Amino acid sequence: MMGHKKAKVEIKNNIATISVRGLPKGIYVLNINIDGQIEGHQVIVE
Repeated sequence: MMGHKKAKVEIKNNIATISVRGLPKGIYVLNINIDGQIEGHQVIVE
């Protein structure tokens, strides 16, 4: 876990698309901020 921010995506109408193209294989942490509440999820890029 290096802690480098890779992208910021805005959600519109409860829909967001995140491209992993160009990211090296590995495990990433997706942090979702909703009204100040942060939710973290692991995303695996193969």
